[in-house]
Amino acid sequence: AVQKGTGMWTSESAMELHVPVPTIDQAVAARDISIFKTEREAINGFRSLVPPADGSKKESIASSVHNALYFGICASYIQGMHLLQEASLAYKYEISLAEVVRIWKAGCIIRSRMLNEIRQAYLKNDLLKNLLLDKDFYNMVIAQRGDCVNTLKLAMDAQIGVPALASALSYVDMFGTGRSALNLIQAQRDFFGAHTYERLDQAGSFHTEWS
Repeated sequence: AVQKGTGMWTSESAMELHVPVPTIDQAVAARDISIFKTEREAINGFRSLVPPADGSKKESIASSVHNALYFGICASYIQGMHLLQEASLAYKYEISLAEVVRIWKAGCIIRSRMLNEIRQAYLKNDLLKNLLLDKDFYNMVIAQRGDCVNTLKLAMDAQIGVPALASALSYVDMFGTGRSALNLIQAQRDFFGAHTYERLDQAGSFHTEWS
């Protein structure tokens, strides 16, 4: 699939500002993978055939995929709006995200009915760091989580790569986790490079002589 470069520029800007946009990143990466058709076709020849899905569950599967897509779109908006908010603060743009969304609603390539809920969140708090911090929006997103999980399971069983959707689920789950698995990475970094780590019970930085 060809691309105009906007996704890549978005990922680059996000990395400069240390704002996570994994669903956007994975969408760009998926397009990059699509370029290597010769290699993909060769590797496809190594794979075993996957049994077709149960046709009697077609309507149920279609409903799950629909809701999973909604979940993924929500995650993309959340990440994009977070990036805009952080860029506005970093570069002193003084952007009103509620006004930005209103303009998008009037006519834009990313216009959708979901912008109504997004605008309501920013009308309540125009300095909202992340849309998941708005409880109404969070509940709207999390209501689709089960169907997102089911769709990912179906895709994995069928050997279909869905990196953007998978990253959307991980993104929402990680933002809802007070103590993440990244704490372990700090210990690993201290082990191989003495980068130190922080503790939950004491302030400051610590180093351990690992054996």
